[in-house]
Amino acid sequence: MIKKVQAVSRDWCAYVINHNQDPTFCGFVSDSVEKMLSDINEMDEHYFLYTLDKQGELIGITLIERWREDQRWMAEVWGPFGDDLTVRQQLVNYLVQTEPAHLSFFGTNLSQYFDESSTIKRSVQVSSHRRLTAEVHQLSQLTENIAQGFKLQTYQLEVDDPLIPTVKDGCFKLFDNNFTGGQAAFETVLSDFDQSTLIVCFDGNQIVGFNQYARDADNLFLNYIIVDERHRHQGIARTLIKTMCLQNPGQKMVHLNWPLKKTAAGKFYKELNFKVERILDNVSVEPIEEA
Repeated sequence: MIKKVQAVSRDWCAYVINHNQDPTFCGFVSDSVEKMLSDINEMDEHYFLYTLDKQGELIGITLIERWREDQRWMAEVWGPFGDDLTVRQQLVNYLVQTEPAHLSFFGTNLSQYFDESSTIKRSVQVSSHRRLTAEVHQLSQLTENIAQGFKLQTYQLEVDDPLIPTVKDGCFKLFDNNFTGGQAAFETVLSDFDQSTLIVCFDGNQIVGFNQYARDADNLFLNYIIVDERHRHQGIARTLIKTMCLQNPGQKMVHLNWPLKKTAAGKFYKELNFKVERILDNVSVEPIEEA
């Protein structure tokens, strides 16, 4: 039987973290119990779905974060986690049947819960990414095809230190030309990551590229890197990555997610010696329309 609860014990948080590895890796999950509890406390709304075996032991769990965006409910799903595929499938089925919000899953092997044999009736879209990694030290030593004649400026993206309007507008134009979601999606990019930093490349007064990254104790997470189409193949992307690594000599690895359909980007990252860590599915389940 699947049950719903608002809070769980530290042991259950540890269960999630310990099970956050293939075949049930989730890209949203924190790497420590303390960080996970901190992340949960910052959520607008959340709840857990879980199931126990006959002895009362936890055998499956998922965490759902909910928030309101543009007049509709959104939900980010951590999981499902558990050793048994059938239990994980039951958690997904129950969630899709009971949670009307737009659902977003991000992790390994998620497409198996939504294949042709699934009983799920809602509209589902699945896209795949490769999680790539490279060493910070190696990238900081790049020498070939480094951009010349451009100015770089770094901005720490904190609530009390917003971007100046001209920089924000210039970066948004690049974002809007390369990604969907418009202004709302761009605002999420600027605010959705802890210890987030933006490096902006200028050609005179024109913004021609930027990258946005976050960091934890050991790693850098390259969330976005965008170069103006007219300024590509001039070494700007390489320079942005090298600068990011030079600014963070104490970090060990750079992580990023590369959509499989972007073949040109894949060639670029291969040239920089990024390695494939795992393949991740991004699953979007359309909301249940209100009557």
